[in-house]
Amino acid sequence: MILHHIRIQQTKNSTRGVLLMHDPKVEERIIWVCELLKNGYREVKQKKVTRIDPNMYKVQPIQYGRFYEKYHEEFGHEVAFAIVDKFGVDQAGRHGNVRVHMGNFVEDTDGCPLTAIRVDYDPAKKNFFGVLTSSRPAYFRLYDILIKLYDPETKRFKEPVFWRVSEQFI
Repeated sequence: MILHHIRIQQTKNSTRGVLLMHDPKVEERIIWVCELLKNGYREVKQKKVTRIDPNMYKVQPIQYGRFYEKYHEEFGHEVAFAIVDKFGVDQAGRHGNVRVHMGNFVEDTDGCPLTAIRVDYDPAKKNFFGVLTSSRPAYFRLYDILIKLYDPETKRFKEPVFWRVSEQFI
């Protein structure tokens, strides 16, 4: 399965994107999953505020870290999701500990993609934001897609799941 994260708009400090799913084994069509909110572009990496570079990464189910602990306790989720390098190491390009998680504002990203049903623009702050109450249902939608591929015995996905980042700014 390929989750395609397409960045479509950006400000100095925030980036709006969409997440599409393509699974040729199931369907020959592309499915909209959610919108995403990320940090803005930075030439030099800054901890917790630099977005990952356009590239192909792997998605890995994890059972450690604050998002796993929080979502396991609050929602009973079996795993959280890490974006890792192509070899499965918990370093996505120049970054480490990249997690897909909930949140509404660029300050919530910690350098990670935030899920949203809808991302909008705040002209006063000159930043994109996830419309309130839309992050949780978007994350649950992605979780429901990915948990079907999770094998609790091996603690891995039954097939590779990739996260492709590209840019098509409008």
